[in-house]
Amino acid sequence: MYCLLQHKRATLNAGDFTESIKKPQDTDINDWFAANIVDFYNEMQIVVEDVIKHCTEEKCPKMSAGPKYQYLWKDNERYKTPTLVPAHLYIELLFNWIDELLDDQSVFPSDSLVPFPKNFKDIIKQISKRLFRVYAHIYYHHLEDVRNAGVEPHFNTAFRHFYAFISEFKLVPPQEIEPLNQVIQSFSNE
Repeated sequence: MYCLLQHKRATLNAGDFTESIKKPQDTDINDWFAANIVDFYNEMQIVVEDVIKHCTEEKCPKMSAGPKYQYLWKDNERYKTPTLVPAHLYIELLFNWIDELLDDQSVFPSDSLVPFPKNFKDIIKQISKRLFRVYAHIYYHHLEDVRNAGVEPHFNTAFRHFYAFISEFKLVPPQEIEPLNQVIQSFSNE
């Protein structure tokens, strides 16, 4: 996976992610998904670190992207049915859930001889959808916090890269993308 990350980083340039999202020819698609999802997750943690402290239960009593889109949490353990939780808790639960998946050798094997699970792409889709929801929440409710933290260019670049990848591999359904259509369109017009 280290070689894949090196390849990906070597192909990044000023906002054009066309080459960096392409799977190298002799690379297994699941290896490519794993390397990128780990990188996107790590990037999100860095970018939202200073912003997320402004996401309180009082300011964000539910995980949403504006008044039209509301996100429920379900993890089949503590939350067995979709449950409305405050945004900060949703994000905390998401990060913990991803950490657990990444630590699970049956899901993200570190040994190249161990196969990925048959439903690996579905897992990647679920992670991608939930990461997208965090971006949507932040764009709607914390963009000023992003600006005040001085990370807006980094945040926008991280999102653009993430969006390019999930679009290329159709990892998030169009109805989930809808809340950020205007943001995405504004990037296309640049």
